[in-house]
Amino acid sequence: MQHNNEISSTDNLLTVIRGEGHNAAGLDVPGKAPAQTGRAAGGFGLNRKNVTIGVDISAGAVKLARLKRGAKGVFELHDYCRIPLPPGVDADSDAFPGFLRETLNQFCADQTSFEIWTALSSTLIETRYLKLPRVARKQLDRAVFWTFKRDVPFDEKVMQFGYDVLGDLTDGGVRKCEVMAYAVPRNEIEKRKALFDRIDFPLDGITIAPFAFQGVLRAGCLDHGAGSLCTLYIGREYSRIDIFERDHLVLSRVIKAGACSMLEALKEELTELNRGQPFEMEIATVLDNLMNTDEQNADFVDQLALWLTMPQERVFELVLPAVERLVRQVERTLEHYALHYNGLPVAQMFTFGEFNSQQRIAAHISEQLGLPCRILNLFDSARLRTDAVAPPAAVQGSQYVQSLALGLSGDDVTPNFLFTQTDKAHLRRLKTVNRCIAFLFAVLVAVIAGAAVFQGKKIATHRESIARLEHQLSQQKPPLDRTRVNQLAADISMQARQAKWVAGKYLPMAIISEITALTQPRIRLKNLAADLSSRQGTGTEDKSWENVTIEGVVTGEKMGLDVALASYLVNLKSSPLFGHAVVKQRHISRSEGEAVLNFKINLGLER
Repeated sequence: MQHNNEISSTDNLLTVIRGEGHNAAGLDVPGKAPAQTGRAAGGFGLNRKNVTIGVDISAGAVKLARLKRGAKGVFELHDYCRIPLPPGVDADSDAFPGFLRETLNQFCADQTSFEIWTALSSTLIETRYLKLPRVARKQLDRAVFWTFKRDVPFDEKVMQFGYDVLGDLTDGGVRKCEVMAYAVPRNEIEKRKALFDRIDFPLDGITIAPFAFQGVLRAGCLDHGAGSLCTLYIGREYSRIDIFERDHLVLSRVIKAGACSMLEALKEELTELNRGQPFEMEIATVLDNLMNTDEQNADFVDQLALWLTMPQERVFELVLPAVERLVRQVERTLEHYALHYNGLPVAQMFTFGEFNSQQRIAAHISEQLGLPCRILNLFDSARLRTDAVAPPAAVQGSQYVQSLALGLSGDDVTPNFLFTQTDKAHLRRLKTVNRCIAFLFAVLVAVIAGAAVFQGKKIATHRESIARLEHQLSQQKPPLDRTRVNQLAADISMQARQAKWVAGKYLPMAIISEITALTQPRIRLKNLAADLSSRQGTGTEDKSWENVTIEGVVTGEKMGLDVALASYLVNLKSSPLFGHAVVKQRHISRSEGEAVLNFKINLGLER
């Protein structure tokens, strides 16, 4: 590994404290060196990507980590690096966007599809852990909002509200819903989003470090045993205490005591030892060198002791007042958690930060609180595989906790200020609508497919009939053609006309024969008349009906005359020759001393 700065960290620190020089900016890349080519186009899309890049922007450097979601919950760390800010450049300077663009271009040179997550400062966010009675999903938004606003009044136009549902629990025999609610300044979100949009690296997620650390716990990258977990971040201007229970954040507290406070205490003690003469020390410059040191195991207390020609223990005693204030704040936070949260007791504590003095502080905290405390180093995790060279010391590895946590982030495990609960609810509604549309299209496709199958079978049946008829046609000898068919049709038409002519000629005989066959012995016919003018001489049909009139008498017992006539009428109607039979006249008279029924029936010939 090559460094641009060839001056040793101890000599550099002494030079800075004495005010004799400045540290040159350079790249400090403990992993493999990223490619120097520009970023490939087309790296962003609408779908969830497997590769996530965590961008941790601190006061003195930008730390990057690129991770890929592997199989069976294992994450692959492809690359990581820490790049100090050039002299005179900070996150608010005009030169910072260009520096960040060049940094990401180098780091993402060989990637074409990835997500980018970054974090805002925890000092900007108001968070509250809430336990709410179980309510319907539609009512949950308002319940969380008004409960949070009662504790933390805020202007909705200035602050963006959101929450993360942690799960359900039983509290005092009542089923409740755990929620972590938060409010974040809208202008800070827009400012950070605009920064990355400006350099053509659009963000997929913005969160805060405590929320991102939930992804570390939920991915199983940190084995902290039973009970709750406490983390202590020691930064440049402030420190932060976070308590996690069942892999989610329940309490986060920012303390205005960090590395600057420790160096201020050191400066005050050295001034007193110097008989009231102010001790010259540029604290900001000293911190820059402490954070950018080249020696992997260097401790700034050891470096200061070397320059001051004082024992290391004595130097630590000089910064101890600031450390003690930090310990007291940690102790009060743990007591507050134990009294008000009714959760699992804190079983272990981890420290991490950006400068190499945590080993002594972790040991002191453990001694004062009686709580196991060690430096947090995610490079030792069994669920985090990497081909890059891991930092040789835990204090170096702890510098990358926040960038690694951002690389493990995702909308499913991390609250995202760019994708709030309102956006998630809108997405759920869209998914519901899409499912309904997909179902309707599936039904429509099924109906069309069924109709196509039915029509296909019908077409196949018709094709078989056509093939069979064509086969029969091919068997005809001689073969049929249009002329032959027309000739056969003309012959059949002529035969039909001849048959009708013959039928018309012999129709009177057929009428007499049919009536004679249907007439019963009790019925005597007196007259039979038929009007066949529409058929005579032409052999063609007319639209008018031919009429046949029958006159006769019914003899026999008087009581059975009507029955005999009705039976006769039924027989006439059932004849295929006659279309209808109607009695036009009927009266009873006497003949030869007996009663007889006289009748007159009209018959219509069937066509």
